[in-house]
Amino acid sequence: SSLKIVIMCSSAVCYVHFYLLTCDRVGYQTLTHTFFPFEYEAPPLNAMPSNDNQNRVALHKGLLAWLFLPGFRHRWAKPVDVTNASNYLGSLEGVKSGDLVQIRLALETVLVKKTEFPKAAKKELGAVVAMFVKSVLPNAEKTFVWSHSIVSKSKINIQVKVWIFKKEALESITTAITQSGARVHSVSVNDPAFLVPFFDARRTAYRPLRYWYVAAAVLFVAFALAFAWSETAWRKEQNRSIRALRAELTDLAGEAVQLRNEKSKASKDIATMQTDMEAIAIARSFYEDLFLLNTSLTDDTWLTEMRQTGSQLQITGFSNGSVSEVISNLQSEGAYTRADLIGRVSNDRSTQTTRFQIDLERPR
Repeated sequence: SSLKIVIMCSSAVCYVHFYLLTCDRVGYQTLTHTFFPFEYEAPPLNAMPSNDNQNRVALHKGLLAWLFLPGFRHRWAKPVDVTNASNYLGSLEGVKSGDLVQIRLALETVLVKKTEFPKAAKKELGAVVAMFVKSVLPNAEKTFVWSHSIVSKSKINIQVKVWIFKKEALESITTAITQSGARVHSVSVNDPAFLVPFFDARRTAYRPLRYWYVAAAVLFVAFALAFAWSETAWRKEQNRSIRALRAELTDLAGEAVQLRNEKSKASKDIATMQTDMEAIAIARSFYEDLFLLNTSLTDDTWLTEMRQTGSQLQITGFSNGSVSEVISNLQSEGAYTRADLIGRVSNDRSTQTTRFQIDLERPR
């Protein structure tokens, strides 16, 4: 909550600070010129955007200035329109002691020149304009004051508008205002395209502005410290959370290794059990075959060898009877679906027995 209060107070002070700086007519025209130091044409408020992209930028910035910084500061300064530079005292009749006066010179009182310069001269436009004025008017630096603004530009050239006013008349006007006990706010030309005043005393005329500078700086520092403190606390909390998560991750990694080992051991046990079960199944099948052969063969028949491969069984033995009777006895029980004699039958004359080799197949 304290951080929110600091942010709100800082925002309010910054708003008032810029309000004091930029809300009069001249402040509107010099707003973006102050914070964005490049030259452009500043059209009046009721002007439509031209095809020139630079003019559109100026108009949009000017409109934003009027939307977010309403122009009430001009009420603090008393505007005085001077239509005749030679007889300016008549225009100053309403000025009272303590007033803050904003002099607005009519276009008829100034000399206006339009000229073109190469586009490359834009970076040093002030010095180039000064050379131009000195070439047009003799002894211009001691006799005249001037201000300039870019009117339009092309790919090659830029067109510049220059306002020229007599320095003696300017000093006479400011001296007359000072002698009457008033203060000079600024001396400018009543032209929407006019950017930089001939005489600008706004920084000293508005004394409270210095306090707003200090207040804005103090609140900015307080905001920065509060933000840094909150950021540090947040970082510390995040670091604690990260450390806790890393410790938990280490524990989980150890548990994962243990589970992996247990799984490997279980897999080995399962493989051993499967091997044992297969061996048991083979032994069971073997003993079943022994039982079937024991019930199928007569007492005068005996076996010397048995070979089992899946459902097939190969037997070798001797019999006192005929081999056909042995095969018939094996098939009579229905335990074997096939009983085939392998090779030739041999007779042993000494024992009066017949040796045989039979291939049997059990039902699947």
